[in-house]
Amino acid sequence: MRQNDEWLRTFEEVAGRIKDFIKTNVQVDIDPPKTEPSSISYPPIAVYYDAGGVHIAAELPGMTKQEIAISLTPDDAVEISGSKRDLIDTNQAVVQTNERYKGEFCRRVKLPKRLDLDTANASASYTDGVLHIYIPRQAAPRKAGTTIIIE
Repeated sequence: MRQNDEWLRTFEEVAGRIKDFIKTNVQVDIDPPKTEPSSISYPPIAVYYDAGGVHIAAELPGMTKQEIAISLTPDDAVEISGSKRDLIDTNQAVVQTNERYKGEFCRRVKLPKRLDLDTANASASYTDGVLHIYIPRQAAPRKAGTTIIIE
């Protein structure tokens, strides 16, 4: 049992060193973006980033893009909000089971600070009930006196 504990500590130490190496040498923050706690978890979201920028996907079936609002807050967060209407006319039907969310919602995703995001060029699209938000990274500053190689 003691040998397993020692092996686990060694593994965690190596994993920490790899994470530190990536953060230092690759200039990518590998800690996942934080979603702020909410009393509800609607809509379900996926947040990831790559060399190009941050991608956020939110599942919002049954809504129109006019019913969805997206804002970038001063504290570097993306806020997705709206009101999801009930698709069941309870005046005409008796509901046996309804597990679909309805009502007001607001999800906040804190953006990673180390990525130097270009929020002025953020874009969004809504296709097949999925909202896609993309926030690109800032272009790298141009250095004076750089040699251009002819290909």
